[in-house]
Amino acid sequence: MAEVEEFDVEVAKPKPRTVGCSKYRHALRVLVPCRCDIEEDDERYSRLDRVGCISFVLYSWMTGLMWRSYKRGLRLQDMWKTSWWDSCDLNTDRLQRIWKDEVTDHGEKNASFFRACWQFCRTRLIVAGIIYCCCLCMGFLGPTLFVQKLIQQTEENDKSLQTKSYGVVLVVGLAGCEVGRAILFVTVWAINYRTCIRLKSACNGLVYRKIFQLNNLQQAGSSSEIVTLISSDIQRIFDAVRQSLLMIGGPVLMVGGTIYSVWLLGWMAFVGAGVLVLFYPVQVCTSFLSR
Repeated sequence: MAEVEEFDVEVAKPKPRTVGCSKYRHALRVLVPCRCDIEEDDERYSRLDRVGCISFVLYSWMTGLMWRSYKRGLRLQDMWKTSWWDSCDLNTDRLQRIWKDEVTDHGEKNASFFRACWQFCRTRLIVAGIIYCCCLCMGFLGPTLFVQKLIQQTEENDKSLQTKSYGVVLVVGLAGCEVGRAILFVTVWAINYRTCIRLKSACNGLVYRKIFQLNNLQQAGSSSEIVTLISSDIQRIFDAVRQSLLMIGGPVLMVGGTIYSVWLLGWMAFVGAGVLVLFYPVQVCTSFLSR
């Protein structure tokens, strides 16, 4: 019989859990452009816990690993320690505590796992949502303000130094909007993916703990139902949290586009916006009728 190599996932463990506003102290350290407060050989922290704002946003902390993967492939000893903040043990304890509070406040019949998950990742989703709104605003200002002014600038025949300087300012502003939009968009995904990982780890941990507490495995359902719960259903929660912020884009761009159209074309632009909004229920009804 072939021997299977067994190994344990190494988890970096920092200080114990804190309460109150101090629990955000570790997360806020990522705002420092370059981190020097953690030694490279400190075994309590993983590589991801050592990065600063610039490295976190630009994913430069993964450059060494990607280059090593390209040159000679990856080995098990090349992988970094899992961050304690992303570990299954820590996040399962937190989600289990939140779920117990939910059952205590609303009872077993009215308790909502959605509310528990929302409380689990609420702060990170709100911060990512604010950053995503800023990203959308920068993406909106580029074509509506700077591109329009540049087109008007090129139509003029004035070649004075003041006009050229104004054109340079517009080009720099347009480039700044595009660069800022790209950086903010990448930041949203960096925050969102780590939120998804923590929630998925917590959900998996809750399922395993519940199964281990049962006297008979059949009480949890058939083997196929358990596999579906662990693999497919929890992955849906992961995908839902990952894609949740994209729902903000439609309303924000709709409101901004409507305001800009009214300012540019007049109040008749509301007719076009209204037709666009009313067309969505028509699409829903058409999809139901085509089944």
